[in-house]
Amino acid sequence: MDFLKKIVQIFIYVTAGNTICGALYVTVVRPEYDIDQSFLWQAIIVAAICALGTFIFLSRHELSKKQNFIRTLVHYLYINIVVIGGACLFQWINLEDSFGLFIMFVFVAIIYACVTMFLFKVDQQTARDLNRRLMKIHREDNSEDNFS
Repeated sequence: MDFLKKIVQIFIYVTAGNTICGALYVTVVRPEYDIDQSFLWQAIIVAAICALGTFIFLSRHELSKKQNFIRTLVHYLYINIVVIGGACLFQWINLEDSFGLFIMFVFVAIIYACVTMFLFKVDQQTARDLNRRLMKIHREDNSEDNFS
């Protein structure tokens, strides 16, 4: 259940990042673009497919640093393929537009870094909270032993 919660969390972060970067792209780089409501659904589809890429990290055992690095690299490549592929499929961008592609890659890198950072911070806070609870339980157990 925690894994499903993480996928939904990633979907929300990616959707927010896509929305912000899409607005920046259209405002700054391509103000001539006329966007209709289908763009919103397309962005949601791309974000959902990106969030499903979290399954790349699913493992029954603890991953080594090298395995984690390789999975992160594969995941980043997967995200780029999904976003750039979706952008071409939905005609947000033309493959011949090298500047637009460059900006798209930069935005993907920014969103990826931000989402990774947010998830790291959330995981760090969860670990701290868990450690505090364990310490409290440990103190309570020790104090009960002293009264026995």
